[in-house]
Amino acid sequence: MVQVVNQYKRLDYIDAAKAFGMMTVMWGHIHFMDISNDFVYAFHMPFFFILSGMVFFPDKYDGFKNFVVSKVRSLLIPYAIYSVITWVIWAAFVIVTRQQVDSIWAPLIETVISRGSEGYLVHNGPLWFVTCLFATEMSYFWISRLPDWLNVMVVAVLAIIGYFLVTYARFFDFTTLPWSIEVGMMAMVFFATGHLVVKRIGHTKIESAINNNICLSSIIALLLFIGVYFVAFFNGNPSMGHARLNNPVLFYLGAFMGSVAMFILCVLFANRSAFNKLLFLRRGVLWFGSNSFIAMAIHMPIKGFLIEIAAKMLNATPYVVKTSVPLGIVIWMITLVITATMMILIVRFKERLYGQNLNNKLLR
Repeated sequence: MVQVVNQYKRLDYIDAAKAFGMMTVMWGHIHFMDISNDFVYAFHMPFFFILSGMVFFPDKYDGFKNFVVSKVRSLLIPYAIYSVITWVIWAAFVIVTRQQVDSIWAPLIETVISRGSEGYLVHNGPLWFVTCLFATEMSYFWISRLPDWLNVMVVAVLAIIGYFLVTYARFFDFTTLPWSIEVGMMAMVFFATGHLVVKRIGHTKIESAINNNICLSSIIALLLFIGVYFVAFFNGNPSMGHARLNNPVLFYLGAFMGSVAMFILCVLFANRSAFNKLLFLRRGVLWFGSNSFIAMAIHMPIKGFLIEIAAKMLNATPYVVKTSVPLGIVIWMITLVITATMMILIVRFKERLYGQNLNNKLLR
C-alpha cells in the first residue's frame, strides 16, 4: 500500500483513477446509442471533477496570484497549445477530404470561448473540460476558505442556481457562457466533495479503509455499479459538456455511485501487494494516468480519424461505425494504443525540452 509522506506527491491510486477514468471517457466518445455509453456518461466527468478536488491544495500557494499563475501554466497554456495543434490537423483533414464545414477558422477563434456544447471546439471537443476546471478552481479557491458547513451550503446553492438557469431561464441562453461556467457551477459539488473528503479523512485513511476490507469493498463497488446501470437506464445519456443532466436527482445519484465504485477499484488496483504479479501492467496504467492530460487532449482527433477509415473500408457511414459494439471495441483498443504511443513521444519531447523526468514532479 502507498505510504503518503508528502500530501503533494503523486499518489498511485489517483493516477490509476485518472487512467481508468480516461479510458471510460474514450469509450464514451467512440461508441454511441447504447447502455454502455449511458453508463459511462453517468459518472465519468463528475469523477474527474472529484479527482481534481482531491488534489486541490491551495495552502501550498503563496496567495491567490501565485495560484492563478500556477494554474495558467498547468491548464491554460497546455490547453491553448493542444487546441491550436489539433485545429491545424483538423483543418488539414477537412481541406484534403473536401468536407463541407461552415468555417475552417471558426473553431480556432472558439478556442478563446471554449465550450463543450453548441457546436464549439469541433476540432477537439474534450478540451472544454480544461477551461471549465480552471474557472471552477478559481472560484473554489475562495470558497475553500469558508467554514466547511458554509462551504457546502454555497456550493449547493451554486449548483441549484446553475441548473435552474440552464433549464428554465428564457431571457438568456446560459449554455452559451464562455468556459462552460454554468457547468462549473453544477460541477462544483463534485470538486468540493473531493476536496472536503481528503481534508476530513486524508488519502492514507481512504486507502487503508479499502485495502483492509478488500472483499467488502469489492462487493460495495459491484453493487454501486449495478446501481449506476439502473440510473443510466432511466436517466439516459446526460452530458456535462452540454449542460444536460436530464433528471438532476438521478444524475447526481449516478455520478456519486459510479465515482465511489471507481475509487474503490482504483485503490485496489494501486495496491502493490495485490498486483505484484501484474507489475508491468500496473506501471503502464499508472504512467498513463500520470499523463492523462495528454490523453484527453489528443484522443479525440485519433478516434475521429479511425472512425472515418473504418467507415470507408466498410463502405458505411460513421454513424454505423459509432453504433456498432464490435467495431467500437476494436476502434477503442486501437485508439488507446495510438494515444499511448503518441503520449510516449510527447512526454519524451517535454522531458528533453525541460531537462527533467516529468513523472517525478509534484501534483499540479
